[in-house]
Amino acid sequence: MRKVLIIIMLIMPVIIFPETLFEAVEGGDVSFIKSYKGDFNEADEFGMTVLILAAEKNNTNTLKALIDGGSDANASSRDGWTALMWAASAGNTDAIKILLKAGADIDGKNEYSSTALMFAAQFGHTDAVKFLISSGADINAANKNGWTPLIWAAAWGQTDAVNALIEAKADINAANTEGNTALLFSVERGSLDTIEALIRAKANINAVNNEGFTPLMWAACEGQNEAVRILIEKKANVNAVNNDGKTALIWAAYLGKTDTVKALIDAKASLNTVDNDGNSALSLAKNDIISNLLLKAGATEK
Repeated sequence: MRKVLIIIMLIMPVIIFPETLFEAVEGGDVSFIKSYKGDFNEADEFGMTVLILAAEKNNTNTLKALIDGGSDANASSRDGWTALMWAASAGNTDAIKILLKAGADIDGKNEYSSTALMFAAQFGHTDAVKFLISSGADINAANKNGWTPLIWAAAWGQTDAVNALIEAKADINAANTEGNTALLFSVERGSLDTIEALIRAKANINAVNNEGFTPLMWAACEGQNEAVRILIEKKANVNAVNNDGKTALIWAAYLGKTDTVKALIDAKASLNTVDNDGNSALSLAKNDIISNLLLKAGATEK
């Protein structure tokens, strides 16, 4: 009988009871939280409170229990992250509702001035994006680098989030501190659905960033041929020049983007434009294939 008891004891799971509020949140022990009599705004060495931890863990029941116990819905860690930001990053709309009802600042900003809506948009949590918008979030808020929720969504190829922001009348041509717009980022990524959604919403297809790059130039540099095709179809300026005097064709030739060179030649791009250093697409062509394409199309050697 003694041997049987020993065997049973050995195979029984070890139950670890939480000793601190942090341990209870880690383990999702709602009973412990409800019976807790201490500080509900307890924080670790990084300034992360138990409520922020609960939001990070995506545990809605724990979140409710902490708020009922008196946790501050607007407490932030040392880097400025709040529970609402974590909930938005995870796309936990229920947690977002709980936190907003508890008084969380919908437009609160972290150390980079990023908001909950930006995180929801970046990670493509469309339901969370829509709920935050309907709850009054600033759709055109910009962080320290000038990134708006729309720019974040476009840069990460989150087309559904982009459409939700467009529907809410987000500034389609907002640019970050480098002058890059949502369309420019979507072109860089080659996200065709996002590109088309932005163009349908009247994004400026010839917008230039601080270095004079247009979406077409950027698409040419990246060899995003479908993006090049769409932009040409929508009448993008094929002969625009950047601050160095380079056109999309010069960039495509220089970087060896053969298919892009072909598309730009077909679109009647200027063959003999020279940049600020006197270089043309032909003189900068990366290989003989591109050189021959340009010569056949009528490019001349200087």
